[in-house]
Amino acid sequence: MTDAGRQGPGAAGWFFGCLLIAMGALMALLCGGCTAIFWITALSSGDLSSAASMLVLSGVLGGLPALGGVGLIIAGWAILHPRRPPPRVDETFR
Repeated sequence: MTDAGRQGPGAAGWFFGCLLIAMGALMALLCGGCTAIFWITALSSGDLSSAASMLVLSGVLGGLPALGGVGLIIAGWAILHPRRPPPRVDETFR
């Protein structure tokens, strides 16, 4: 069985897929890491009223870009690995 009919993303699709994955990984790691540091600092401070506001603020300002980075990783992966329709039954046993 060969993959002669399989179509890849092409050179431009490969480049932009890898670019999206790289940008998404940087966003997720840097924004998520900074948010985790802020959360650890806020929770270890001992003052619950300021910790709660710090958790919400850092979650919105750092967590949303981190989720955007995860979205970019998923979009880049979808470009590099496009879904193929399932083979028809009559072509399965050729």
